[in-house]
Amino acid sequence: MGKVLKIEFTYDGHYIVKNENISQGIVIIPTTDGEYILVNFTVDGDFAEIYDDLRKLIRKVREYYGDDIAKIVKNELNEN
Repeated sequence: MGKVLKIEFTYDGHYIVKNENISQGIVIIPTTDGEYILVNFTVDGDFAEIYDDLRKLIRKVREYYGDDIAKIVKNELNEN
């Protein structure tokens, strides 16, 4: 089971800590230099890949998880 630790810093000097277990799924982190980090949580283990192009990322998500999930990724990342 994968685990994600998120620490968000607030403007008032405090922070919010979230520690989540993800049994299966993905996390996609867009970077400021135009890359995307894809973190896969699977029953066989967790792994991360870096993509320098949104189209390559979407193709890989489609290959791993199918058209429905690829469409969600495309729509969500194109809005940002």
